[in-house]
Amino acid sequence: MSHIDKLGILGIRSFSPEEPQYIKFLSPFTLIVGANGTGKTTIIECLKYACTGDQPPNTKGGAFIHDTKVKSYLFI
Repeated sequence: MSHIDKLGILGIRSFSPEEPQYIKFLSPFTLIVGANGTGKTTIIECLKYACTGDQPPNTKGGAFIHDTKVKSYLFI
């Protein structure tokens, strides 16, 4: 079985295009909590995108990325 230890997000939605933010996943599970608008759904959608290549619904080929002129990355 595969597992992901760490995810880095750079320039996706509200995540800064300047400096990557890293999330370390702990075993047996990681709980993602926070106020509205803090990026919880973005983290889940980044995991899906990294694993399947599928963008979230209604992104129309670009709304998922902070700025299409800025390179965006996911680090696994």
